This record gives sequence, structure tokens and C-alpha cells, in this order.
Amino acid sequence: MVRFQRRANIKMGKVAEAVGWAQEIADHLHGSEIAGTVHVFHEVLDEVGAIYWHADYDNVAEVEEARRRLLRDEKYQGLIADSGQFLVEGTLEDTLLAPV
Repeated sequence: MVRFQRRANIKMGKVAEAVGWAQEIADHLHGSEIAGTVHVFHEVLDEVGAIYWHADYDNVAEVEEARRRLLRDEKYQGLIADSGQFLVEGTLEDTLLAPV
């Protein structure tokens, strides 16, 4: 198993909107079966706050396949195009985690 994590800082004053937008992305991914079950988390102890998406996969090949499918998914691309309204530019980070 591997866990894909995407993190980005939320713009000041946009927390509620960012959380709703992030959940909309997760719902789309789950409904389209592109990325399996995606969980959304919100960092609450930071001044700015951050949003996280987590998705678990059996292996790295599944992560790569999901990424390829996302590049072709018009709905996802449209949702991502809205990110500038909610997220601080240049703060997006992707991490791939493996259990110990």
C-alpha cells in the first residue's frame, strides 16, 4: 500500500470556500472511480491553514495510472482551474508515503 498526499495553503479568508471546493474534487474523484476514495483534511493549528487530499493505492503503478487519467478528465481539470480562488500560488506539494 502507498498513500498519495496533496497539500496546499489556503488563502486568508477562504477557508470555508476552500474546504467545500476540496470536497467537491474528492467527491468527483470518488464518483468517477479515477482515484478511489479520496479523503480531505484541513489543517487547523496553523495561522493560514492548509488543505490535504489523501488517497490510498495498492502500489505506485496505480498512482501513476490515476495521474494519467486525471490529466484527461475535463471535470477535474475545470475544478483545478478554480484553485487560484482558494489556494496560495506555489504552495502545492505532492507526497507519496509508504508504510513502515
